[in-house]
Amino acid sequence: MHYTDILDVNKKNVQNARKYSLAIIDKDMTAAEVIRALHEQRITVEAEEYFYTLQQIGEEAEDEEPVIDAFPALFKAFEAHIAPEPPRKFSVDHPLRLYRSENEAMYDFFDDGVHMLRYDYDAEAWQTYAKKAQTYKMHLHRKQNQLYPHLSDKGISGPLRIFWSYDDDVKNALTEFEKAAKDGNQLAVQSAFYAVYDATAFLMRAEEKLLYPSAFKLLTLNEFIKMEVGDEEIGYAFIEPPVHNQAERQMMRGLDFLMLHHDGSDLSGDTIINLATGRMSLMHLNLMLSHLPFDLTFIDENNLVRYYNARANRLFPRSTGVIGRDVKNCHPRESLNKVQALIDELRTGQCPYADFWFRRDDKMILIRYIAVRDKADAFRGIVEVAMDIAPFAAIEGEQRLLPES
Repeated sequence: MHYTDILDVNKKNVQNARKYSLAIIDKDMTAAEVIRALHEQRITVEAEEYFYTLQQIGEEAEDEEPVIDAFPALFKAFEAHIAPEPPRKFSVDHPLRLYRSENEAMYDFFDDGVHMLRYDYDAEAWQTYAKKAQTYKMHLHRKQNQLYPHLSDKGISGPLRIFWSYDDDVKNALTEFEKAAKDGNQLAVQSAFYAVYDATAFLMRAEEKLLYPSAFKLLTLNEFIKMEVGDEEIGYAFIEPPVHNQAERQMMRGLDFLMLHHDGSDLSGDTIINLATGRMSLMHLNLMLSHLPFDLTFIDENNLVRYYNARANRLFPRSTGVIGRDVKNCHPRESLNKVQALIDELRTGQCPYADFWFRRDDKMILIRYIAVRDKADAFRGIVEVAMDIAPFAAIEGEQRLLPES
């Protein structure tokens, strides 16, 4: 169902939210002036009504950049005028409850950091703290791979691009914090800590006030149950993994398998598949792909994500929530133009592949995007391969299986 068919919004509330939001985006009013106007007119909106408003504004905007950039001012203006979410009884393993539990744990974690600031600077302690802070990225990975795709199914796009952008602000701040802690400069570490604190606290307030209440209205119980399976694949931040109903988990995994693989043929692992240069059982094919020493993802000619190998310790977390999604909805706004340009170059044959590499922690990550073409040279998609090449860079000499003959 489309979000317009699900959300029962008050049109007057949406009109008011739209009017004052556009005034901020167009810089006709400041956030403070809008706060004063909302207070004087006693205007309030429900969370899902403001979510609806952001989606509508995004759909009508020729360029969403000004909307995304204005979001902190928009949220500041409307935060106190978004009606509180009514009390709800969530099960202990409900995805929204787990997101909230992670945020509560992150606030406690920040309290520990503030406490550390009161004592003499301990470089080793801050390195440990900054490394542990990276755990919060799992919270962000789950949202982007799990919650956002389900909301996208309802026609939601604008608010997701907004949240994705500020998710990545937090990721970047966390990365810079860890770098500063490794360098050991006290002032730089303290500055980076406050940058993480500010970016994360803002995002968590926006999640609690706007994203989660809207998601609760937009998604069904079955969709939340389905999310639980993918959540387990990605992992959790600062909380213990929940103990799910195992019978329910097994049922949902079975449904996932049917939805991803059913084509009217035998679905057992014993099914023999005829490949171009051999024959393998479905079981052996899946095992082989999951044991490759690199992340593998396939995007078809329509830019839809069709496959990823579910290997242990992936460099980039994935869940089945991304299957069937437009690849553009799997990247932050800052990289969208580059992603589209790369796809166009591979599609048109300007280049057969493209390489990118960067350092992350102790890893040197190489990503190769390879154009896939059929025998008639028609473009059929893109294979993305991501691998940690740091172990290979350290290789010296030779190690042969057999002595040289």
